[in-house]
Amino acid sequence: MDNGLAGQQSIEQTDEKPWWFRRGRLLHSVDMGVLLCAGLLLIPFIHAWNSLPGMGLDDGWIHLTFARNLAQNHLWSINPAGVSGGTTSILWVLILAAGFFITDHGAAVAVFVNGILMLILTVLVHRVWCDLANKDEGGHGPSCVNSKAGIISTMLVLACGNLIWYAFTGMETLLVLVLGLAAIYCAAKNKHGWMSFFVFLGVLTRPDFLLIVPAIGLLRRREWRVWIQLLVAAGIGLLATGLLNDHLTGTFLPSTLSGRRWIIGESDSPNIHPWEILKNFFWLIGVWGYRLAEFTFGQNLVTAMGLPAAIGWTIAGIEMLVTGIGMIVGLRKRSFFLNALVLWAIFALIGYAIMLPTRGHGGRYQPMVLLTVMVFFVMGLIWLWTIGRNWKGWQVGICALAGISILSLATWVSILSQSLAHFDRVHIAAARWIDEKTSKDARVAGFDIGSLAYWGHRPIVDLGGLVDPVAGRALYHRTIPEYLQSQHAEYLVMIFPYTDPYVYFNDFRLDELERTGVLKPIKNFTFPIQDEKNYRPGDAARVLTNEIRIYRIVWHKNEKKNSSAAIW
Repeated sequence: MDNGLAGQQSIEQTDEKPWWFRRGRLLHSVDMGVLLCAGLLLIPFIHAWNSLPGMGLDDGWIHLTFARNLAQNHLWSINPAGVSGGTTSILWVLILAAGFFITDHGAAVAVFVNGILMLILTVLVHRVWCDLANKDEGGHGPSCVNSKAGIISTMLVLACGNLIWYAFTGMETLLVLVLGLAAIYCAAKNKHGWMSFFVFLGVLTRPDFLLIVPAIGLLRRREWRVWIQLLVAAGIGLLATGLLNDHLTGTFLPSTLSGRRWIIGESDSPNIHPWEILKNFFWLIGVWGYRLAEFTFGQNLVTAMGLPAAIGWTIAGIEMLVTGIGMIVGLRKRSFFLNALVLWAIFALIGYAIMLPTRGHGGRYQPMVLLTVMVFFVMGLIWLWTIGRNWKGWQVGICALAGISILSLATWVSILSQSLAHFDRVHIAAARWIDEKTSKDARVAGFDIGSLAYWGHRPIVDLGGLVDPVAGRALYHRTIPEYLQSQHAEYLVMIFPYTDPYVYFNDFRLDELERTGVLKPIKNFTFPIQDEKNYRPGDAARVLTNEIRIYRIVWHKNEKKNSSAAIW
């Protein structure tokens, strides 16, 4: 009997599947296929980026400046000397700083890291589909692991230009998604230690990541130990972030929040009235729906092809309807993955309705909403395909809807190209002029300070309230001129948006300084906007600043006063 048992064990060991097929491994053979497909989706974006390497958002340059100063000067600051607040992502800056020990090309570091994160996100999204397929099979194993359906479903979700665009912004958006899905995956597999670790890292990445805690906790509401682990992990991360902010700026919350609330017309304190929260919540949903229809579900693409806008909106409306069908189908599956993702998106919208009612550029503040919508959209396509499997015309229509969504990648490639060209010709050009034409210790004030700090290599005076809480107070008290004088600013780099060129200039009372001769224009950089009929898809989406104007600031001797007190 012993020999027989030994022989049986030998056979079992011999028949054991290779490591990449073993259940529980992150990488299966099908994952390699998914990764290959994801790499193909990145190619057109990489091509557009390679023609003009850079970042598509000014905030991305802020993170890179912090990372460079941390790596080279061992300072947590946007300026080469001293310390400052201004980055809401501790972990992201640390990751980027590590890259500066390898290369000085910060934009390449950010794109490379985000490219890796995009591939990891691909694997995690594929795991979601495996879980959904497992539910369909009655819990008898992840049947989609070795099927083409799993690959196709995953790719349809990730063939979202908006999602891929995040990789080229220099922002931590994809890191938030990866850590969130990893935490959900570990919670679903009862790996609570790893779940807590990813939650901790997520809060270090962005404080609002803690909104995933109730999303996971509500699905484990009877397991109080899970709640404790979630709260402890999030609490430690939030405490670390708050202590750093307090050390740098004297405030527990990031100073960025005040500046961002000002720019969208909000008061300096969170919305606590239930009616205001509810109004902001539904406003965010409405804006998300509009932007998804316009830039992801084909309206902008159809219009760019020369077809009537009504056709574009009709197609987008049909795709939104498909998404609604997918939501009904998906929620009936009672999948932990999907339910947690939906709850995370809902809590994120509620959190931002209270603290900062805006999506951010491209929805970067709530990327989990975009991912949730794409999952539901694909589920709707699959359900419609299934019920019409015997009607070829029906299936052709479903393929057409999927194709329009995929072709919207072209919209986002154009958006990336436009934003890179815009930054190169306006923001970066102005910063390089500052670097070449001003003294090394010249104090330069600016509203968009990311590319200015990275390429200008000068001490920055913040006008947007992003790195200096005093600037935030000056915005709300309309004492920017006094703030500029108290900071001994010598140059001003000011943006002029194409929609309303003087909106910030006048709100800052800079027109008063220009009339009195304190501000003297010396150089301007423009990015001409084509006639509206000739817009390419990216123009309307990302080209916000038509002109940057550089001023020399000459303070009159008779203007000396207690400007510091005036700021308050």
